[in-house]
Amino acid sequence: MITSAQCRLYAKKSQLLGKTLDVSFKRRDQALIMALKWSRLADQIDRDDATTVPDFGDNYAQCEAPRINNPRRVRGGTA
Repeated sequence: MITSAQCRLYAKKSQLLGKTLDVSFKRRDQALIMALKWSRLADQIDRDDATTVPDFGDNYAQCEAPRINNPRRVRGGTA
């Protein structure tokens, strides 16, 4: 999966391409638009990484709901 650092690198490269004089105006505009899109993607990845729920590991298993068919909870069951 692509990282925000890679997106920012692509954005910088696209921005530099958009500022060069040896390409057409249309290509410059497209490169600057791509730079903006790469920057937005990097920001989105950073936001997603900041809001990701941490992995609880083995402690999550302790949060199980009680079992409905537990014989001790059923009338007439052995306890």
